[in-house]
Amino acid sequence: MLKLILSATLAVIGMTTGLFAVSSVSSFVEGAIVKAHSSEAAPVLSGAQGTKAQLQDPTFSDYLVAVSKFRLKKVDLTSHPQAGMFRTRLRYKIGESPNFAGRFIVTFWGCGTSCQMGAIIDVPTGKVYFPDELSVLENVGFGDDPYKTDVEYRRDSELFIIKGVAGNSDEPGTTWLRWEGDRFEKVAFVKAA
Repeated sequence: MLKLILSATLAVIGMTTGLFAVSSVSSFVEGAIVKAHSSEAAPVLSGAQGTKAQLQDPTFSDYLVAVSKFRLKKVDLTSHPQAGMFRTRLRYKIGESPNFAGRFIVTFWGCGTSCQMGAIIDVPTGKVYFPDELSVLENVGFGDDPYKTDVEYRRDSELFIIKGVAGNSDEPGTTWLRWEGDRFEKVAFVKAA
């Protein structure tokens, strides 16, 4: 009951103030938006090279999924060649419930000054994915720099938003991605002004 009241209260606060912000990538409340290193509102422009006047931004509610009640019991370090290298960081998530796309855990760790990289773990199977889009997130949390990178995702949606430079790209902007079970598919991209 308390969780329901807290969720409803946070939803009202979120609607009146914008997205919830947290200082690290972790889930806050079931269904709440997870956002890393930013207090900015949702992206303004949308579409494949579109503008606000042309298209609507993809929204989390466009890609809703049911959320699994499972918790991560084991990480399959044989599922990806890089998994063994990051085994300590991946195993740190054991015991957690999904924070993305209904059955997955998104996890990030540092890879140098203002740099993060990440992986996605399938909670029921323990299988680990290292999508290119999360291979290098540079300039994480640096003011108004167009190369600054923020990510947003929710536990009940397949939509993943990267503001800044996604993975190995050199082009800053907002990238909307949809998780397809083992990889991201680009939904839209808008180049930074």
